[in-house]
Amino acid sequence: MTIEAQILLDSVTGPGRRLTTWELTYPRFIHSEFMTHRVFSRNAASSRAIPVEKMIERVLADPAMPVWWGRNERGMQARAELTGADRSAAQVEWLMARDSAVEHARRLQRLGAHKQIVNRVIEPWMHITVIATATDHANFFHLRCHPDAEPNFQVLARAMREMYEFSQPVEVAAGDWHLPLVRDEDRAEALAQAADGGGNAAALLLKLATARCTSSIFGWWNST
Repeated sequence: MTIEAQILLDSVTGPGRRLTTWELTYPRFIHSEFMTHRVFSRNAASSRAIPVEKMIERVLADPAMPVWWGRNERGMQARAELTGADRSAAQVEWLMARDSAVEHARRLQRLGAHKQIVNRVIEPWMHITVIATATDHANFFHLRCHPDAEPNFQVLARAMREMYEFSQPVEVAAGDWHLPLVRDEDRAEALAQAADGGGNAAALLLKLATARCTSSIFGWWNST
């Protein structure tokens, strides 16, 4: 199972206002919880846009699974975990449910159903990639690094906190922009285009950063 956090760009202004852009990968089944944190501006990969066979390959090779196999009890948090044969059997059941969902997805595909329908069947075993940007992380870390938080979310939040604490933000000059996924060569090219009458360099770079933040969730950035 994959839970990853990567800082794409970490910026700070003179007065100390910090702006951080993340690329996050985590189980889709905690995405609704991440969406409750409105401090983040975000864009997420959609299962409607990814071919069925590619999604099936992903859930077979790297299925999203619980990191904590809590034993049933009253309340929202499981204080004890399944152990031994019970834990192993629960993991087998989880993967058997995945295999069954994959078979039903393939049947729907053979019937000619669109991927926006077929992929929904296997969403519980999917990972999702999200580009997220925020200026204030304190409350997020306080809530989601807490032992009572959802266990998979704890893993994500703690990975984010560790990276955030060790990251050295780059100072952004007055009038400049926070531009994730924009490289030095992109800046040089934008300046050259502007010099040749091809538009405003800052506007070109803003469009480029926006487009890449969208494209990267579909694997564009990692494939270049």
